[in-house]
Amino acid sequence: MNNQNCITSACRFCRFYRPDGLHGGACQQLGVSVRSEWKACQLGLPAFANNWENAEELATANRQVELPQVLHRQELMHTSDLELSQESIGINN
Repeated sequence: MNNQNCITSACRFCRFYRPDGLHGGACQQLGVSVRSEWKACQLGLPAFANNWENAEELATANRQVELPQVLHRQELMHTSDLELSQESIGINN
């Protein structure tokens, strides 16, 4: 695979993504909380690109990707709590 044609498809594959918790993280480029599975924005760059010379070309290739809905850290924490409901972990009353 040629790195020049590689596009970042999800936040978790972007060089600006920093994990924070189980499913959430932060975009250091935008300074916001994001989810790892979200589609990458047009600013996304592969984590292991050879150099920064291709940054403009990669950003142009990502222009068709929509920006994900931005959630605040509190909302991400609330979403994680919901995943641990009694039904999901098999607790019977």
